[in-house]
Amino acid sequence: MRALVVEELLPDYAGCVVKEIPTPEPGPGEVRIKVRAAAVNFPDLMQTRGEHQHKPTVPFVGGLELVRAATRQDDSPPKDGARSR
Repeated sequence: MRALVVEELLPDYAGCVVKEIPTPEPGPGEVRIKVRAAAVNFPDLMQTRGEHQHKPTVPFVGGLELVRAATRQDDSPPKDGARSR
């Protein structure tokens, strides 16, 4: 999958790289979602510089907002009317 990976906390987003990374497999009780589009918002930008109160360990894939299509763990689409929680 293609992702914006924060490899280092640097000014001017110099520590960010767009690259292909392995698609993670869902664990027990988790679901995989297909991301159709993702936004880079202000908190995401602050995290890339280490200026946000939430400081994930590098490297990390940011992204707090996205447009998604849910899939179940076995990758079949959910039934019509199914809701994600």
